Parts: sequence; structure tokens; C-alpha cells
Amino acid sequence: MKVFAFCSLLFGAQLLTAQAPAIEWQNTIGSTQDDYIETINQTSDGGYIVCGTSYGGLGGDKTENKKGENDYWVIKLNADGSIQWQNTIQGNSRDHGKVAIETTDGGFLVAGESLSTAQNDKTEASNGFEDIWMLKLDAAGNIIWQNTIGGPSDETMRDVIQTADGGYLLLTTSLSPIGGDKTESSSHNDIWLIKTDAMGNVVWDNTITAVFIDYGITIREDEDGNYFLGCSSSSAISGDKTATQKGWMDLWVIKINPEGDILWQETYGGTFDDSMEDLLLTSDGGFICVGTSTSNAGENKTENGFGVQDWWVIKIDEQLNVEWDRTFGGSSFDYAKQVLETPEGDFILAGSSSSGISGNKTVPLAGSSDIWLIKLDANGNEIWQDAIGGNGVDQTWEFIHTADGGYCIAGNSDSNISGDKTENHLGQYDYWVVKLAPDICVPSIEICNTIDDDCNGIIDDGLFETISIEATGDTIFCQGGSVNLTATYTGISVQWKKNGTAIPGATTSTYTANKSGYYTCETTGDCGSAESAQIHVLVNKNPNASISAGGPTTFCAGGSVILTEVAVAGCTYQWYKGASPIAGATALTYTATTSGNYKCRVTKAATGCFKNSNVIAVSVPCREGESINPQTTFTIYPNPTNGTFTISDFAFVNHSCQIEIYNAIGQQIYIREIATTQNAIEVNLSNIASGIYIIKMRSGAIVTEQKLIIE
Repeated sequence: MKVFAFCSLLFGAQLLTAQAPAIEWQNTIGSTQDDYIETINQTSDGGYIVCGTSYGGLGGDKTENKKGENDYWVIKLNADGSIQWQNTIQGNSRDHGKVAIETTDGGFLVAGESLSTAQNDKTEASNGFEDIWMLKLDAAGNIIWQNTIGGPSDETMRDVIQTADGGYLLLTTSLSPIGGDKTESSSHNDIWLIKTDAMGNVVWDNTITAVFIDYGITIREDEDGNYFLGCSSSSAISGDKTATQKGWMDLWVIKINPEGDILWQETYGGTFDDSMEDLLLTSDGGFICVGTSTSNAGENKTENGFGVQDWWVIKIDEQLNVEWDRTFGGSSFDYAKQVLETPEGDFILAGSSSSGISGNKTVPLAGSSDIWLIKLDANGNEIWQDAIGGNGVDQTWEFIHTADGGYCIAGNSDSNISGDKTENHLGQYDYWVVKLAPDICVPSIEICNTIDDDCNGIIDDGLFETISIEATGDTIFCQGGSVNLTATYTGISVQWKKNGTAIPGATTSTYTANKSGYYTCETTGDCGSAESAQIHVLVNKNPNASISAGGPTTFCAGGSVILTEVAVAGCTYQWYKGASPIAGATALTYTATTSGNYKCRVTKAATGCFKNSNVIAVSVPCREGESINPQTTFTIYPNPTNGTFTISDFAFVNHSCQIEIYNAIGQQIYIREIATTQNAIEVNLSNIASGIYIIKMRSGAIVTEQKLIIE
């Protein structure tokens, strides 16, 4: 049992939730082509503003045709997720909607990138290639004003906030030299900050440069009116960058004043590739970053990765020191996207996962990719995790708090009805908006799962692991036997033991015991460990058994040989010829008069355990009155054979003889006379079944024999 500090006004400890928040509603929104959501924010009326890019024309949920290759698609949702209004904002080429926020006057600001000239909704041509295109909308989605901002090359929109003076601060990435609206040249791929007034006119801009690839992701404003920029950097110290490079790509945190001047900066990373996805200022005065990582432990990273790409979350205090970091991932690709702080000081991470249960991912994969949520306490310890998805690709793009204490996810989906998804997709990829209930503790029956199911502040209270074992057969048996032992348990893993010592490799629910001893099984799980009662297995020894012949074992009919078993105290005896017991042959000796394989079974009277002796082969190859000449030989080759073989080197020189071949049951299958002048013959028995045969060479009363093996 694991007890957490509870209660109380005195300690103010939180209750751990029993499960992830439930889905309250969801809406799949799309045209008949691809539509990619980028952002969602809750509006003052309890609804939502969403923005993304649409490649589709009129059809599905879309009420306007397209004019360019792709357009901004801005949608206002009611509080229940239904569409209130929508606006397709378009030029004549490529236009990508990226951000949408509600403004203090009840309208909206949307921004993205545009390659379009001044056509359709666009009133200005681009300065270079793709420029920033920002538009002010009224509460009904109508365009009030717009501005195209850019330099001679490409710009990418990242984030925007409304500033205290009613203007806007845009975080973008730029490849442009000086020109157009750009007053500083980019050295490579650089961070470009743009401050505008309330009408979108540029007030100042600042290009934050370094030697290689650097880009911003998010802006956060602190209580003093300064701004934190969450960025990624692959640059060494150069240009505006004074923080040390850790790996190939690092998290780069920059603090600026309201005029855009850098106050301080710091990098955090492992030894390889770590990219910023979100930065959040925390209630304790520090901040937390979440990113995507391919690094193992090293530099600021304390844990190895699990798969191809993992989530990395790192908590920083007010003095910029690392408090803790955690790596989350399965065996495949996992993409972090957002982090939120709960009112209790916990954190919820959101992103996407293509991994099944593996690494430290404990929830199954529904399709090719699912939305993945993880809740951590203030120290980075996991509270719960959840996956949301259908049978296709489902991805998180933004995750926000809602006014009712719940959450809302904006993502893309090509899943049909399956898993958590209740609507088919309309085009290929659609907007998928999912509303989650407030994250509160709902009491349920306490079970062993490291969660406070009954909401009393104690995890797995009053619960213990249990285990019992049983034998599926007799536990007393003879050498060579065994018994299966089976464990029934509540834990996660098991370990079998013999006489109190763990048996290597015996970690499944069954174990086959074949040696004497006292057997138990231990289970370990969320509620500790428990060991079963013991089962005693007794293996009785088999007696010794050994026979010998009192003379030659090859003789002609009318002869015999005495076979003798070594006496064993407390035992009985039974002689066998082949596999069959010989009736009445229960003494220590037996006189064999016919061909066969003889053995003796020795049985211990007290236990019934027995052992078969060695086998003695007795051969009677000749008729009564004949004699066996062991010096008389012949050669067979090849032996074994496929049926065709040669017999040569006859020892009966200048004497006629006869070749006879017999099968295993004594039937003659071949006979041939050999002339005195022959010293070799070829025999073809390829039509005979495989097995062991006896070849006899007979000359008068003298017989010699050899075995032949046909394969």
C-alpha cells in the first residue's frame, strides 16, 4: 500500500484523479478534400475560434468554394461544438492559416502565410515568396483590415498575442535579407519578431540571428509585461545567441522586454536533437517546456529515449535551473505538442503517438496515430495517461483550458467511426475538435492500479496482491516424470521458487516441476508483493537394472543362453522380449532359446518406480545340427544402402554356398546360389521396404550372418 499525504486545509494536498477526463462532445469538420487545423481558442461567449488550412472547395461542412490552391478556413463554434459561422479567406495561390485569437473588442485576429497576389480577399501582393498575412475580423467573421508583412524571401507564422496597447506581437521565422518590411538581414533561418499597432501597422521588428537554423514556436507574457519566447536552435554561440549549444538542436528560451530587446537567454538539451513545442510560465515563477527528442541521457537530459522519437518535458525554476525532466515514449514515433498547468499545480501534456504499449506508454494504439495525454504532478510523477483516436491517423495540434474546468483538443483526423471517433471523415484529413470534461476525481471502487480510485487521498488503500498455486497432477512420482504447477494471481509479474530460491527464467503462470522440493510462487504488482503457500513435490528414485549373458548370444537352433539380472533389494522382476513381457519370466534369470532383444524390468515394490535394463540381442541364425563359424566372413557395401548393394570377399573359397536374406520377423525374402568361381555378386532389393535385414551365407553346415540396413 502506498500512502500519500492527505487532507486537508492544513496540507492542501490534491486528490489524485482516478482516470483521464471523459469526452463530452466532439465534432468532425471538413470539406471533401484535405483540411488541416492549426489552432483553437475559447471565446468570451463560451464558444471557440478555430483556424487552419483547407484544400477543399464547396462541399462537406464547407460553404464557400476555393479560389487558390489552398485557403485560410476560419470557423466559429458554439459552446456545444456546432458551427456558428465560417469564413474561407483566400487569395489566388497558397495561403496557410496558422493562428486565431479573440481580441479585446470581441473580434478576432487571424494570421498565417501567403504566396498570393492582390486578388480575391487579399489586397496586397507578397513582398517576396511566402509572407505573413494578418487579418482583423469582426465578431461575425467579416474582414475589417489586413496587412501583408514580409521581406524578399520566405517567412513562416508561428504565434501571436495582443499586447497591452491594443497592438500585436507576432513571432515568425524568416529567411529574408533586408527589404520589404524587414530592417535586419537573416543569416540563415532566424527568429523574426514583429510589433504592430492596433491596425496592423509595423511599429518595430527585431531579427534574432545566429549562425544556423533557429526558429520560434510560442510567446508567453509575464506579469511585468515582458515576453518569453519558446524557440529551437541548432546554432553555436554567434550573432544574438550567447547560450551554449548542447546537441544538434536544443530548446532555446529567450526573455525580451516590451521593446523587443533580449534580457536573457538559455538553452536546454540532450546530446542530439531536441525541438521546442511549447513553453508555459508556471505558478511558482518558473517555466516548463515540452518538446520532441531523439536524445539519450546527457547534458540536461537524464533519461534515455524509448523509441524513434519521444516526448521530453523539462521544468525550470525562477533562477533558470533544471528542477526535473522526464522522457515519455513508446517504440515508435511520438510527437509532443502542448503543456498546461492545472489549478492544483499539476501538468497535462498533449501530443500524438504512433506507439503501442511499450516504453513507458501504458495505453494501447487504436489506429496509425492517436492523441496522447499524460498528467503529471508538480514533481513530474505520472498520475494518468490516456489515448484518444479512431482507426486511422489522429493528431493533436492544440490543447487548451476551457472555462468550465475542462479541456479542448484541436486535431486532424482521417479516421472513420471507430474507437473514440463518432463521425466518419468527410475528406481525407478533417478538423477534429474534442471537448473533455473537467479533470476531477470521480469515486470508484479501489483497485490495484497506483490510482486513488475512491478519491480518499490514499492510493490502493487496504489492497494487497494475492496469489495461489495448484498442481494439475500427482506431486509424488518417479524419476522421469513431472507435474505442472499453475499460479492464479493479481499482480503484474510472477517468480517461481524452489526451496525459497528463485528459479531462473521461471516467470510465467505455469511451471513444470521434475525435481523434489518445496515450490512457491511470488507475484509483484501495484499493491506490493505476495508469496503463495508451498507445494511439496517428491520424486522417487528408480532402481538400478543391469543384465548380463552367461555365454554366447549367437547359436544354432537347440542352443540357449542364460541371462541374469543383478539383484536389487525390495524389487520385483519381469523379463521382456522386444516390447512384450514374457509370461512367467519373473526370476532373476531367464534362459533364452530364440532370437530377440531381451531386457529385464526391475520394479521397486514400495513405490512402483521401475527401470528397464540394458538390452541383450540373442541371434539364432542356423538350423539345429549346423554350426557357426565366426571366422567365416563376407563384405557388404554400401551398408546402409538404398537397396542395391554388393556382397564380396566370400570366405568359402572353392566351395559353393548360398546367400539367404531375411526380414525382421524371420521371413526369407531372397535366396541365391553362389558358384565356386564367384567372389562378388550385386543384389537389387530397391523394391523392398526400408528396415534392418539379416544376410546369411550358408555352406553345408556352416552359417555366417551380417546385418543389412536399407534406407
